[in-house]
Amino acid sequence: MPNVRIWQVSHIGGHRFAPTAISLPDGRYYGRLTPSALCAIINRSGSIDQLRSTYRGWSLLPPSVQVLERQLLLSQGWSWLNNKIAYQAIASPSANGPSENNLVRVKLSVQQPNGNIITHQAKLVRDINQPDCVKVSCGSALPSTIVKYKVTEYAAVEDLQPATASVH
Repeated sequence: MPNVRIWQVSHIGGHRFAPTAISLPDGRYYGRLTPSALCAIINRSGSIDQLRSTYRGWSLLPPSVQVLERQLLLSQGWSWLNNKIAYQAIASPSANGPSENNLVRVKLSVQQPNGNIITHQAKLVRDINQPDCVKVSCGSALPSTIVKYKVTEYAAVEDLQPATASVH
């Protein structure tokens, strides 16, 4: 693969969810890569299902939006990586910190080649099957609270009028 440069670094993160690879220039994180998954990522070919256990998220997005983006990548395949997107995340207020009621509404808009925009909308709720307290770095004495979300109430809406605003 003549256009691929692999850089070795000593440390990307310090916990079990730390990435083992970051693809540049897009800034997507992957963990626990196998040689076949790495080859699939580099070539953007093969079964997208290989990313189910390795894809950690897109660093350009807030963590809650990454939950929806990951689902869309896995459902739409390699072509998803070519999209230009805009996003909006609205968290419901919680005076007591993380709770069963944590809720985020997410809109992720994708501009198609014809100029139309598809907006993916979802409600994200706290995933009670995922741990909330993890050590976020190897030097942490205490765990941090990080709420894990899951997608609910998903819908996609297409704007049939060509976009006038740019999507990033």
